[in-house]
Amino acid sequence: MRRSTSTKALAVLTAGLFAAGTVPASAGTSGSDVSAQPLAAYTGTPVTVADNLAGPLTFDVTETGVLYVGQATIGVLTRFTPGAAPVNLFSDPDLNTTGGDGLTGVSEKGGAVTWAETRRDAQGTAFSTDLKRRSVGGAIAQIADTFAYEQTHNPDSVKTYGILGLSATCLATLPDGLAPYTGIVDSHPYGTTIGSTGSTYVADQRANALLRIDSSGHISTVAVLPSASFIITAAYAASLGLNSCVIGHKRVLEPGPTDVAIGPDGKLYVTTVPFIFPNSGPALGAVYRVSPKTGATTRVASGLNGATSLAITPTGTIFVTELYRNRVTKISNGIVTPYLSLTEPAAVEWANGHLYVATNISTYGKIVRLP
Repeated sequence: MRRSTSTKALAVLTAGLFAAGTVPASAGTSGSDVSAQPLAAYTGTPVTVADNLAGPLTFDVTETGVLYVGQATIGVLTRFTPGAAPVNLFSDPDLNTTGGDGLTGVSEKGGAVTWAETRRDAQGTAFSTDLKRRSVGGAIAQIADTFAYEQTHNPDSVKTYGILGLSATCLATLPDGLAPYTGIVDSHPYGTTIGSTGSTYVADQRANALLRIDSSGHISTVAVLPSASFIITAAYAASLGLNSCVIGHKRVLEPGPTDVAIGPDGKLYVTTVPFIFPNSGPALGAVYRVSPKTGATTRVASGLNGATSLAITPTGTIFVTELYRNRVTKISNGIVTPYLSLTEPAAVEWANGHLYVATNISTYGKIVRLP
């Protein structure tokens, strides 16, 4: 079998963003869980620097405080310059028909801004995923097509997901999407960052891979992210109405990489929101460190819930948005702690000594700066 291709099943990330918006009751039960710790650390008042946004799932900010915001639910890329009126740099209303995830992967370097456009069919499967770039002069050009690469290479095709080790009789009792399947052909370039040599790194949420696009547009796989997994308990089986024959078996999940950033050590850091349908089970989101040269991957933190984005300071401190816990979490010297409580934090960036966070993304989205 394969991953369910129903629209509901495929809306792994955006279903949580725009529909559920809550933490599963059984979340926070594995890994470096920090849900029991009190919110602490940041005690100031965030300052709103952009508001009335439609689904600001990804954005970037320059050292001078200029914001480039992808308004995913209306397919608009907007520039916010301090002291000036907002300017829409790109708009495509057709992207609003893709389930709220049409314009993502926003990043800026040297005045040029990069973003991703994902278009899907009626079943929710991608048929076009273009990476585009707007030059300083305003010219817009396609730089790569990650779906075309996925069709040819499908980096996670060797991975098996689903509930493993079941008998044929037990398998026959499973609803669609839970039986074992191998990595399917799908793409959603959710997060991007630009390296010092001009390469664009892409966290492809549905390809389950970290990709590199060089300056000539050639795509290669840096790494396939590790699967997430947990052992099914009686309580979990009962919560989904599953036959007791699944108890004690492992459920393996697609990792769902959502963002990528470059650390001061030159390594790539990636957040994951594992594909889990229905939206229940333990908190299995993580942060991984990946070598851009070898693809060697090491887990930095786990037990995160809805880790949609990360930002790294010059000293190596990592901030992660935990969407389903309504907070920003701090990772410093291997210690994971809650940092700031916010409503629906979906994206985070660090620039000019400040942390910027996109919040309230299912209603009137805004970006706040921590002074």
